[in-house]
Formats: sequence, C-alpha cells, structure tokens
Amino acid sequence: MTTEKHHLDRDPRLDILRGIGLLCIILAHVGPPSSIFQLRNFDVPLMVLVSGASFSLSRAQNGKYGQYLFSRFVRLVIPTWIFLAIFFGGTRLWSFIVSCQYPFSMQKIISSFALLNGIGYVWVIRVFFLVALIAPLAKTVLSSNRRTLLWLSLIIIYIVYEFSFSYFPWSNFRWVDVLFKEYIFYVVPYGLLMVIGMTLHQYGPKKQLAGAIILLFIFVCMAKWRHISTGGFVPSQHYKYPPTLYYLSYAVGMSLLLSSMVEMLNIGSLFIGSILAWIGQRTMWIYLWHIFILYVLSWGHIKFNFIIMFPVVSAAAISIVVIQGLILKLILSKFINDGSRKRVTMIFSG
Repeated sequence: MTTEKHHLDRDPRLDILRGIGLLCIILAHVGPPSSIFQLRNFDVPLMVLVSGASFSLSRAQNGKYGQYLFSRFVRLVIPTWIFLAIFFGGTRLWSFIVSCQYPFSMQKIISSFALLNGIGYVWVIRVFFLVALIAPLAKTVLSSNRRTLLWLSLIIIYIVYEFSFSYFPWSNFRWVDVLFKEYIFYVVPYGLLMVIGMTLHQYGPKKQLAGAIILLFIFVCMAKWRHISTGGFVPSQHYKYPPTLYYLSYAVGMSLLLSSMVEMLNIGSLFIGSILAWIGQRTMWIYLWHIFILYVLSWGHIKFNFIIMFPVVSAAAISIVVIQGLILKLILSKFINDGSRKRVTMIFSG
C-alpha cells in the first residue's frame, strides 16, 4: 500500500489515485448504503494497479530479488505486525484496567498476524505482499521482447483460474484449502492487475478511458444477465473473495476511468489533489490506524450515519499518523543513528 522509494520520477497522479483508493476502503467500513458501497467497490484493485505503475517507475527491481523481497516485507508486513502488537497488547492492558473480558481469542490473534481473517481488514496487506512477490519477474518479462507471449500466458492463466475457482475439488486437508483459497486464488487475479498497472504509463488518458468503457460495458452485460436470473441487481462484492470477472470488470473499469480523469482534469493542480496526494503518500499507517478507530467506536457503541462516520474515522486516523510523524521525527533526530534511520523511516512513515 505504500509507495516505493528511489523512484526514477515520482508521479503525483499515482499518489492521488492511491489516496482515492484508501478513502474508498475507509468508506466501505463505515456502513454506507448499498448504492454507494457498490459505487466505491473498486478500491483494492485500484491500489494494486497503482502499485504496479509505481513499481515500474522504481529502481527496486534492479537489485537482488532477496533484497527486494526483504524490503517489501519490512515495508508491508513489519508495520502490520507492529500495529497488531500494539493493538492486541493495548486491548489486553485496557481489559485488565477496567476488569472486562478480553475480546480476542488466541486463534483470532494468530490469524491476524498470519494476515488471514483474524480481526478483519489485514487481508489487504496479504494481497499486496503476494503481488510484490511476482512483480520483479513480470517487470523482467515486460522489458523483454516477449510481451505478446506474456499477455497470452496471463489470459490463459486467468481463464484457468476462473474455471479452477468454480470447479476446484476442495480437499479434506485444511492447509490445502487455505493455500488455494487465501493465497493462490488471490495472487493470480491481483498479480494480473499488478502487471496491467506496470504498463499503465504507456497508455494515455484516452486509451485508458476506452479500456474503462469496454470493461464497464462487460460489467453491465453481466449485471443484466444476473438481474434476469435472480430478479435483482447482484452486487459485485459477492464476487470479491477471491475476485472473479464480475467483480474485476467493474473494479478495473472504474480504476481506469479514474486514472484517465485525474490526468484529463489535471487534478494534481487543484487543492483537493494536493490533499489526496498527501494521503496517498501515507496510506499504510492511515489504513492501520483506521482499524483501531473502527474498533474503538464499536466497543463504545458509537454509531452514526456514514456521512458523519466517514470523516470522523478518516480524520482520526490521519490525525494519529500526523502525531506519529512528529514523534518519529523527534526520535530520529535524537535517538536513532544514521545507519538505522532509513529502516525506521521505511517502517513508520509509509
């Protein structure tokens, strides 16, 4: 969810899109009506596309794969584990102080650290780490003269994925089911989105808009067919875990539409563009702290209309990140040596 460092040329439009994606994720978690929930249901694919575009501009792929993988682990997994340790530890301390039952089982804690179901929300981190695993390989193939072979292979792999997901003979062994349901059946579709994102800078806003129209047309046709079959509109959310064509056609179509609009309308020159870009540069910890805010509101039985909840949760999470940044700056200047400064910054400032 975080931006790559060492960019050849940082594109503020990517930060704007990343900021939009993050705000759409937060919006989904504050209970909007079904129509708005559907409208914003492109957030994670948008951020995966942006990650691919960001990676294509970075020098991260030029080093050794092990070093790259370690940097992804430090940037994505370590911050999540630190947050979870603070979250579960703080909750344990509070439960002891107020003499109330601790709300989390050991199974839920372990599942959260494994980036599975757990407390919810952290599955997104698993997706970003999984697609990061294949990014250097995809970059190498894209930079060669075998692009036609790559796209043909990706199309075939996706068709096999769609078929396998629908007809996969699930095993009696839980670890086999977890391997496929939580890993393989996520890395394939989101990996494809990562590759598409790597080529995004090669297409201008008009071509992106054309791609958006085609994909949204496919979605409308599939939605109409499902409407005839079921007697009502079927939300694309029903096909998100893991994602299949009905969900992806809408999500990628909307993502390309936004990408083209950000460039065509020159959103980066506007004040709102600056705000979105600032948020887009800090998505990791804003996302993590919004989880904390949601739980605090839930435990306090505080529930408002989403119109109030959305700015409250967003502003609270952003405020914590601002305070965290000030504390980090103070710690870096007084207590952290130059050798460790880069690593600490990587963990706490994304």
